[in-house]
Amino acid sequence: MLSRLSNVSSDDLVSFMALSSSESDTHTTSTTSSVTISGSTKRRRIKTKIPRTRPHIRVYPKLFSVLTVISVLIAFFTGYFLAAIQRRTDWFLPYISDGGAFSPEANIFGIFLCSGGFFWVCTVFFVHIRINMHIRSNQHHIIPLFQRLVIYFMDIIGISSGIGVVIVGSVPETINITYHFFGALLAFGGGVLYLWVFVILTMRLKPEYAPRWLSILRLSVVIISTISFITPFTNFIPRYYENGTRIPRPFPTKPGQIQRYPWGSATHSLYLLNTVFEWIIGLCFVFMIFTMTYELNSFSLSTTGLREKYYRHHRETLREIRRQLRGSKKVQSSDD
Repeated sequence: MLSRLSNVSSDDLVSFMALSSSESDTHTTSTTSSVTISGSTKRRRIKTKIPRTRPHIRVYPKLFSVLTVISVLIAFFTGYFLAAIQRRTDWFLPYISDGGAFSPEANIFGIFLCSGGFFWVCTVFFVHIRINMHIRSNQHHIIPLFQRLVIYFMDIIGISSGIGVVIVGSVPETINITYHFFGALLAFGGGVLYLWVFVILTMRLKPEYAPRWLSILRLSVVIISTISFITPFTNFIPRYYENGTRIPRPFPTKPGQIQRYPWGSATHSLYLLNTVFEWIIGLCFVFMIFTMTYELNSFSLSTTGLREKYYRHHRETLREIRRQLRGSKKVQSSDD
């Protein structure tokens, strides 16, 4: 063993010992080691500043679901109160988008709703990581093809929902109603599909052992959201007065202004049907996103940085030392 290490300098051994220590410790240490060089034993005190593996950024996923809820609620209620105070809308449940039709409420509505869309896309990403980690840990790091496709589909509709939220916040209904409706369809339609997949996966896979009451409550909220999403489409069914005249369908805006209907009219009843279910589905989404903190509370993410300069400088030398040490252990075991 001594003859095999005779051509290795003491500096190389010191470097190897420092690297070995760095893999098991993250602080500056002072060690006393016996170094055997060319048949002589020298005892020296080696003080090494170990290359540290430290987290640069630590991310708590549950924070993003909470930020989504806070941003969306601020956008909803700030726009609603400012628009109602200025008498641009009715006090009793106008469209959510009416709070973002005109300045100054449109500016606040757009900023916070777009922020909520961004935080929601981040939440979708973290939910993907959580479910992926759970499946890999329980199935020997293998994800079946069907589950992989379901997770990818879940990611696509979740990101589409977030993009729809950003479109709704960026394009007021008084500027371009077509793009605004398209964004709302992406936000609500993609959101409903995402929540269904999320509830089914969490009930089957159980990434966190949620209590039974939470699973039942989530399922009930998703069913209510689905009904609230489908029911307003019944306004496209033609309705008529007793004299055969068709009841006009409620339309949220005229060019440059918010459309309002007189109380007690048939059109106003259809208008309330739309607005009530829109608020229900919006608040159901907020509640479901908040409950995702239960699954996202069990882990955190961090980016780490290694001092690569040290490894580049000693890479070849350390590889040679490892090979010689492995060879010396084999010789020693054969001698024994």
